Amino acid sequence: MCKEARESWEKAAQVVKKTLSKDSTDARERMITPPGQLSRLLDLPHPELAEEDDESAHPDMRAMTRQSDSVEVVVLHVDDEGVLYLDSACTQPVPLELASPETALPIEKVRRLLDNVVSISYEGIITHVRSRSEADLPDVWRQAAAHTPALRYKHPLCFRQRQWTGGGHRIDYDSVLGLIVSRA
Repeated sequence: MCKEARESWEKAAQVVKKTLSKDSTDARERMITPPGQLSRLLDLPHPELAEEDDESAHPDMRAMTRQSDSVEVVVLHVDDEGVLYLDSACTQPVPLELASPETALPIEKVRRLLDNVVSISYEGIITHVRSRSEADLPDVWRQAAAHTPALRYKHPLCFRQRQWTGGGHRIDYDSVLGLIVSRA
């Protein structure tokens, strides 16, 4: 290898090493508490930590698992009457009923909802989901999410007949393959 090529390779290797080091440091700082401590996270009273998923917060304060942008959605299914379900067969109603208007959902119900959370990193979908107004969300979702920190920054994605369309994309729900995204 010629001298110029070797110098270019060494320079590129240094840049990559520096970038990886910074990424590793950032990842350690953003590490999430182990799953065994989930119940502690769900009722976290500390305002800075409870809002770490706030999309309007500075990126250094948000929980991140990827270097690219993504949005966390709760996959829900809607039947012909507009009732929300956790499963595509519409047999498991979404557990959003509150004991009283100002209380959070019980942890067991929150866990069931969090089992349906996925991250989506398609730009058109991210923009569409984040730009929806409160009026576009189901009433029961707005009420429950307002008093339940673990749901506050999750976005419901309501599938009708295993399909959702928005942001120039179509998402098909497949029980084996998961979410299949295509251009609308």
